[in-house]
Amino acid sequence: SIAEGWARIGEENSRWASPPRWVSLPAFQIHKYEVTNWMYAQFLQATGHPAPPYWTGGKFPEGQENYPVVEVSFFDAMAYAKWAGKRLPTEIEWEAAARTARGFIYPWGNQWQDNACNIEKSLHGDTSPVDQYVKFANSAEVADTLGNVLEWTGDVIGDRETADTYIAKGASWISHAEISLTDRHYIEMNVSSNILGFRCVAI
Repeated sequence: SIAEGWARIGEENSRWASPPRWVSLPAFQIHKYEVTNWMYAQFLQATGHPAPPYWTGGKFPEGQENYPVVEVSFFDAMAYAKWAGKRLPTEIEWEAAARTARGFIYPWGNQWQDNACNIEKSLHGDTSPVDQYVKFANSAEVADTLGNVLEWTGDVIGDRETADTYIAKGASWISHAEISLTDRHYIEMNVSSNILGFRCVAI
C-alpha cells in the first residue's frame, strides 16, 4: 500500500524524465512484483486469451512460474488487468510507488549499487525471478521496479483518443546503470517485447 501524501516526480535536466514537480496522491495499492508467468497463465485459462509468443503449446517455459510475463502488448496488459479487477498504474502512481515519499531515484536510495537489480551488467542475459532482488525493494516493499523488465503504464503520449504510444517505466535486463526511476520510455501500444512486462494497481 502507498500512503496518501506528496510524491516527487520527474527530474531536472533530463531528456528522459518528465519535468520535476511535487504531486499529491490519495492512498492506493500496487502489486509488490510484476505480473508473473503463473499469474498470467490463470488469466489465459479463464479467458482463452492468446498466450505470449515465447510460450510453447500455451504454456510458459518450465521452471519460470515466478518470472515476469513478457512479450505482452498494452492490449494484453489491459485485458489482464480488467480480468483481475484492477488497472494499470498511471505514470505518476508508478513513479511515486517506486521512489516512495523520499523521492529516491533508485529503489534503495540516491547512490547506485551494483548487483541490486537485473540490468545488462548483471549478466543474466534474460529475465530473472521477480523476487530475486527483494532485499533491494524500496521502503514501501515494492520490488523489482528497476531492472528485469520495463513496465507498461496507462498513460499515453498526446491525446488519449488518438494516441497509440504509451509510457513505460523502470528498466530492463538490457538497460545500463545510468537509468533511474524517473526515466520514461515511449512504446507503441501494439508492441510486445522480451524486455516489457507490467504490474497492476487496485481499483
